[in-house]
Amino acid sequence: MPLTATQFESPYLALYHKAKQLHWDPATVDLSQDRAQWETIKREHAAERYEEQILKLTSLFYEGEESVTKTLSPFLSAVSRAGLGVDKEMFLTTQLYEEAKHFEFFARYFREVFREDGAVTRQYITPAPQAVLISDLEEVTERLRREEDPSRLVAVFAEAVTHYMGVVEAMLARSGYVGAHDALATRGWLPGLQEGYRLIRRDEGRHVAFGMRCIAEL
Repeated sequence: MPLTATQFESPYLALYHKAKQLHWDPATVDLSQDRAQWETIKREHAAERYEEQILKLTSLFYEGEESVTKTLSPFLSAVSRAGLGVDKEMFLTTQLYEEAKHFEFFARYFREVFREDGAVTRQYITPAPQAVLISDLEEVTERLRREEDPSRLVAVFAEAVTHYMGVVEAMLARSGYVGAHDALATRGWLPGLQEGYRLIRRDEGRHVAFGMRCIAEL
């Protein structure tokens, strides 16, 4: 499908260009202070169980970012198959790249700061977040992948966008990143994790804007 003159001015293409302008690399976030502070937190705040709280919250982010990375590609295919516009496809390429970066950041953080393999995150995933962040998202995107009827495809796409961008990203991820960042900033703890939260939240703002615009349009 060609990129039309109208699409050159589309809000989806504007989000695509913004993503290019705001590139960042998870490998370059400075985690040197976090390594030392993490050992201090574990040693000096054992009674408050801050270690467990931070590990649990960060595990939810890790699992969520892994989930949205694995389930986004059907959205690209659905947009193409339903003829919803190459401008949307172009933006989704940046989102897929960014979701992979978010997952990379948390994988790096667990390895370099927590000194844990990513598999440790599974013990902190209770049934409720497992359902919303992983199982339900996998279910709706699998239907999106398999749907062949054009009218039904658009309907399933709207449902998938609502769950992915509206629930997982807008209601859970962005609000969670704000709260987690502010809690750490108040104590002056883990500046590298704070920076990761800030950068990821900035990306998520574009993802949510894409999703809300799609839902309104559809």
